Parts: sequence; structure tokens; C-alpha cells
Amino acid sequence: MILVSIEFTPMIQSEAFGRTFWIDANDNFKSAPSLVSGGADYEMRDYVSEWTDWDGVNVDLLLTIYRQLLTTKIDKFYADRM
Repeated sequence: MILVSIEFTPMIQSEAFGRTFWIDANDNFKSAPSLVSGGADYEMRDYVSEWTDWDGVNVDLLLTIYRQLLTTKIDKFYADRM
């Protein structure tokens, strides 16, 4: 798992999922396929809440990713207020 920040939006590239995850400005948990060359295919982005095929999904890992993104967003919010 790699935590990156693009345009001040923290993102996590997960090798296990082959996807890049982030929380958007409206607090939606989103993802897009990660590219081998780096970055993500944002034209194929989706909302994790709209996933329909949960077979084989490691929910524990997915929630760990969400928790890390949310914690980073909260920490940034409070750091910006100081």
C-alpha cells in the first residue's frame, strides 16, 4: 500500500486491489484502476459504495485503506486550522 497525494487529495495505491483509492471533497470513498506506469485511470473511477461484486474482496483491507484516508483527511483539516 502506497500513500500518495495528488492535488492535495491523499490517495492510496493498493497492489492487492490493483486500484487507487481516495476520499473526494464530498467525503465519497472512490477508486480507479491503478496504471502500471503509475497514477490511475480516472476515466474509470467509481464509488466504492456502488460495487456490486464483493466475492473475494478483502473487506478488512478495504476498511484499513478507508480508515487511513479518513485519518489523513482529518489530520490535514486540523493542521490547516492551526
